[in-house]
Amino acid sequence: IFSLVLYQNGSWEEATLSRTAPCQNCYSLTKTVIATGIGMAQDQGLLSVDDPIIRYLEKDLPPKFDEKLENVKIRHLLSQTMGNETGYLFEADRFTHGTDDWLTFVLSQPLTYAPGSKFVYSNSTYYLLSCILHRAAGMTAEAFIRRHLFQPLGIGDYAWAACPKGETSGGTGLYLSTGDLAKIGLVYLHQGEYAGKRLLSREWIKEATRHQGQEDDPAYGYSFWMNQVGYEGNGAYRQMLLMVPERQLVLAAHVFQEEYDYIALLEQAGIL
Repeated sequence: IFSLVLYQNGSWEEATLSRTAPCQNCYSLTKTVIATGIGMAQDQGLLSVDDPIIRYLEKDLPPKFDEKLENVKIRHLLSQTMGNETGYLFEADRFTHGTDDWLTFVLSQPLTYAPGSKFVYSNSTYYLLSCILHRAAGMTAEAFIRRHLFQPLGIGDYAWAACPKGETSGGTGLYLSTGDLAKIGLVYLHQGEYAGKRLLSREWIKEATRHQGQEDDPAYGYSFWMNQVGYEGNGAYRQMLLMVPERQLVLAAHVFQEEYDYIALLEQAGIL
């Protein structure tokens, strides 16, 4: 465990348990930040989750693509129900598919399922969201999120990977401090507000943090997983951003472990 930050009822506690760089790899917690950017863009009228993705990616379509792609909406990317049979752009897979054009590669893949009908976790869906945010906002996803989320939260130190074509990595690749990660959780805990300023609509918070798929799918919203006490964004090796609204609690953590039960940890500490 590198560091933990706990917020509860207006009080902050931070523990640094290992000597590390201030900013740590968030892995798939990057998805929560991209989803937040999409929510902000929708609040600003730049896009809608009900928009078909080809409205923004029409000029990027390969010569041959699955006709079901025309039915994929932004909400299907957010909820991991695009229709692919498998996920793409994981780890080395990003560099072993024979091209540095990730967008063409992803849009060329077959859709086995009807959009919205099957949950299949993928980094490629959030990469597409990053590209869509770029097209809708007229600036890269990183630039948009820096202006509308990071700057209002006072986040200045971070690093964010990009694809070979310069698009912000959407599924992974963001490095933040644990404290700054907790600030993003606080925006969700406080229904879109931070320090008295509204950054996200209540409507977005409600939609992002409820189960969006079919009944037999994993309980996944827009980048968030539902759990027995609230909801969480997480990443490989158990990076964590946990929100427990009933206890007014946010837990952010950077770790490097295959398994770690944060809810049990909080229960043992008498916090839950």
